[in-house]
Amino acid sequence: MKNINKRSMKYFLFITGLSLLAAIEPLYAQNKEKIQELQFHQIWEKVKNNSPLQKAGVSEAKAAEISKSRSSRHWFPTIYADAKAFRTNDPTVTFMSNLGQRSVTQEDFIPDNLNHPGSSNYQKGTLGVDLPLYEGGAKVETARAMEKLAEAKKYQSKAISLNEFSATASAYGEIIVLMKIREELLVMAGRVDTVLSNYQGGLRSNPVEYSGILSLKTLRNRIKIHLSENESKTASLRVYLEKMAGNSLPEEWRPYNQDVIAFSDSYLKAENLSADGSYHIKGYQALAESAANRAEAEKAIYLPKIGLFAETNIYNGDRNTGDSYTAGFYIRMNILSPMDYGAVHQAELESNASKYRANDAKLKSEIELNRLFTFSDILKKNIATMKENSALMNELVKNSQKLFSNGSIKAFQLVDVFSRKTDLIINLASAEEEYLAIMAGIYNYSMKDFEGAEHDKK
Repeated sequence: MKNINKRSMKYFLFITGLSLLAAIEPLYAQNKEKIQELQFHQIWEKVKNNSPLQKAGVSEAKAAEISKSRSSRHWFPTIYADAKAFRTNDPTVTFMSNLGQRSVTQEDFIPDNLNHPGSSNYQKGTLGVDLPLYEGGAKVETARAMEKLAEAKKYQSKAISLNEFSATASAYGEIIVLMKIREELLVMAGRVDTVLSNYQGGLRSNPVEYSGILSLKTLRNRIKIHLSENESKTASLRVYLEKMAGNSLPEEWRPYNQDVIAFSDSYLKAENLSADGSYHIKGYQALAESAANRAEAEKAIYLPKIGLFAETNIYNGDRNTGDSYTAGFYIRMNILSPMDYGAVHQAELESNASKYRANDAKLKSEIELNRLFTFSDILKKNIATMKENSALMNELVKNSQKLFSNGSIKAFQLVDVFSRKTDLIINLASAEEEYLAIMAGIYNYSMKDFEGAEHDKK
């Protein structure tokens, strides 16, 4: 009877287990389907289309281009018009308005009429044209300054896109690294828990084994800390990418799983670079040239301005309608302008300052680029060596577990192997994260143009 009950119980448990599995499997499959795998170029397109900073850079570049176009038309004639309708009893305005109508009479010269005219309605229209012939080179140099400023803004806009691309790629690649760390740390945590589950206590009498178990528990806590840090960093990077993408990413997504070195070579590879060829430095150099042109424009303060002008006036009032014209040429020159005193020297100093900033930026970029290239080569070699060591350590971990199981080694010897494997996992991940940051830094010196074209889909 007891055998029947035991058999029935086993059968019941077996059926219950199958039912639970049948119920869980669709949920697991559904959750797996919810997680969408996104390749980097998919995220970058969203970042590029939603970045406020890139939009600001593009707007500034377009505004500078309009300013350049406006200043280039400095030699066009200026045409202006003016129209007035008024009622007045002002003696001067009244007399001149009547004179403009060609309708002054003898009575208008009577003193009482001159001093006390009655109120009358008048209209005056003016149409004029001003054609500058020579302005001391001020407008020419100003136009050149605006041209260089537009060039600088264009380079700055491209530099913004480049920086955000490299930052986005670095964040995406770092999530790949953190995902890999998490998986490997969870495997190590499982190995430690498996060993600890075989001990139920009572080892205090054996100091050697007891110290080994304490070390395993310490290692387990260290792995928990690393997993907690991993989760925090991953969440922070995901928030960064989601915000940069304008909150347009799927709720559940993960990066495309790939080797970090391969990812860097695919998206952050930049060859034949030079510090003075980057958008950043070209922008500084264009600003320096713009400042030099503004300094030249200031020299025109003391030079004459020559031009042609013509103006026609139409007067209308109670008496008649009349017209007149004036045409000729003019020469203007500032004899004394206290506010302009020292303007040329100031502009020259500002121009020199811009040149020094451009030279300083170029010098620091050369130093930084040299440092990044040196470290990238070293890190790439170190990562390859650590990966080779990781494969060897995997074999060592398996063999050590077998030796521990048959009693050939003690717990403290096993925990030493586990600790070295954990250290290697962390160190390899740190090296890969640093390699991503360095490659992103190098990529900022490239001349990739993101305007109007999406990045190659690797």
